[in-house]
Amino acid sequence: MTPKSKTETKVLPSSINTPQPLSRVFKGFTARLAKRPAALFRPIPLGIETLDKAFSGGVHPTDLTIIAGRQNVGKTIFITQIASSIARWAAEYNYPIVSWVCCYEHDEWELFTRLLCMESSRVDPDNPISYKMIIDAIVKVKEDKENQADIITRLFEELPPSATKAMSEISTYFDHLIFYYGQRNILSVENIQTIIREYEKENHQVLIPIIDYLQTIPPEIRMIQHAYNPLSGNLIIKRNLEALKNMCIELQIPALVVAAVDNEALSRPGPVHIEDVAGPEETSYTVDSGIILNYDVVKGTSISNAENRKASIRVSVEKNRRGPVPLEWRHKFEGGAFHIDPKGEEIAFEDSYQKGRVNIIDDRVDASSPDMHPEE
Repeated sequence: MTPKSKTETKVLPSSINTPQPLSRVFKGFTARLAKRPAALFRPIPLGIETLDKAFSGGVHPTDLTIIAGRQNVGKTIFITQIASSIARWAAEYNYPIVSWVCCYEHDEWELFTRLLCMESSRVDPDNPISYKMIIDAIVKVKEDKENQADIITRLFEELPPSATKAMSEISTYFDHLIFYYGQRNILSVENIQTIIREYEKENHQVLIPIIDYLQTIPPEIRMIQHAYNPLSGNLIIKRNLEALKNMCIELQIPALVVAAVDNEALSRPGPVHIEDVAGPEETSYTVDSGIILNYDVVKGTSISNAENRKASIRVSVEKNRRGPVPLEWRHKFEGGAFHIDPKGEEIAFEDSYQKGRVNIIDDRVDASSPDMHPEE
């Protein structure tokens, strides 16, 4: 039997680089500055005026932004509007930037029809089209058995003129926007990062990922392989948040990710907050910016009752490495047209949902860390 060597050689994983002195790192800065487009050295505007001002111009390279809220509050509508605004900005200035909506919930057609409705509201506010109008027009065209040529042209002939105006507007940024259906059992953060790298190599354009949504991203294979116990949903969320932040830093890009809130928050009658995604610790350190969407309700009534909800939503900034927090605004919301007014009305702290958030955070800290408040 061969005795074991007293000194065994340990090999670092290939993904971990050995530390280098600044003299060597500095030499790599030239290549980095030469490679990255000018657009990635400045904030990328989201097209929501209140948020762009709060974030000092928009989302910044390496920033991970989380967008959270209850079901059906308008999160996918919100990010579709942001994606189109980024694409419009990139097209206007001819930046090699592509807004990539990677959605695990809806396919490309579903997202496109929402975009068409949204743009119709933007270009013709008095005559926006609805999803139902599109479906009714499709059915009418399809039932005309004698004329099935050029169905898309026929479809727009059946829709109001605002649909054609919207399509004309969309065509101005077609090449800077991607809708993509992400398969839940395959498309991990690691694969998202690979797609971004390969897309840049092939197209000489940088993808800005907008992911919908966090809880549907599958775990990395190595996470499963090295887990002694079944991975809890909360642990997968935390690990994927960390992986997304690492991706932002490694690729020097911003990323936005939609998130649902936990069951505890859903059972609570009041508004939800960023801590309801993965706890105070993870959202405090891993995430750079936190945008929260809540229903806007008649003052003094329950947020869980749909009859109390106004034709607006509350948009809050609860985490912000680029400016002040907390901030909250009221934005008009046209659900049928999948459109949110980019100009919001600021809400004073005393009237905002942020006033009650402090108590919720304190309660969570007390429950998770009993030793932090020892008996006197």
